[in-house]
Amino acid sequence: MSLSSGGCALFAEVGGFMGKKIPHGISITICNHKGGSGKTTTACNLAAGLARLDFKTLLIDVDPQSNATITFLDRTLIDIHLGHAFLGFQSQSGQFMRHPFANAVYETALPNLDLAASNLSLSKLNRIIDSSDIIELYYAVKDARLEYDFIIIDTPPNLGPLLDMALLASNHYIIPIEAAFYPLEGVSDLDETIGKIRRIHKENIHLLGALVTRFDQRTKICGQAYSTVVETFKDAAFETVIRNNTKLVTAPALNQSIYDHAPTSYGAEDYTQFVKETLARLKISVDGKNLMAVHS
Repeated sequence: MSLSSGGCALFAEVGGFMGKKIPHGISITICNHKGGSGKTTTACNLAAGLARLDFKTLLIDVDPQSNATITFLDRTLIDIHLGHAFLGFQSQSGQFMRHPFANAVYETALPNLDLAASNLSLSKLNRIIDSSDIIELYYAVKDARLEYDFIIIDTPPNLGPLLDMALLASNHYIIPIEAAFYPLEGVSDLDETIGKIRRIHKENIHLLGALVTRFDQRTKICGQAYSTVVETFKDAAFETVIRNNTKLVTAPALNQSIYDHAPTSYGAEDYTQFVKETLARLKISVDGKNLMAVHS
């Protein structure tokens, strides 16, 4: 669903390639440390939508809750995950080892979509990580750029080293914001984190946009929340909003994206529009392809 969009200066920049040759491996982190924002739903359906448009896509799950992982993979079939890559493990011989990042990447049932699997053990990184560990994902993504058109990173609903790792490895970030009372709660803290990444690591990460989720046009609070987001982010607010839709809740339980689970639902309609708007902001043409017609 699209609404007309109208800001604080902090969020006025909208990243894009401005007509330049499209590089491989555009990396986008989906982040908001406020729970209930639709972060994982957005990461999964952005990645699936890009894959359906024939973009080779890697979804990286660095959230220890692993919800993106179990959306597309059978947990019982995952024997190597990102905990083995970033934390390491003890072999049967007692030797400490780390798996390469690529060993934690699995093909999904959706053509063009691979997933780097998470595990609850990643939560340990928030306690033991040091500055050298934060760079691990950066180098993994740097290598993955050679193979993938897009790399989408789902992050935990909190500030900390895992979010830092994701932002450091990204060209862009998207902030999903629930259409609720106090919609911008915690956004200033997120901006401080991004400023730290820019300042310490000299990485130029761009805000691609703020996406209003869980929108119900029948309620006054949702309308006020959307207005607040537009006033704050100005042109960086996506015109697309994601409406409340039960199909978005049931799709992950069936290991499906919204496009496969309920292609005629509001959820599929809204995320289709969001994918198109994301590509438009990146100045990327899909040559008239219909997202819903691809791989159907």
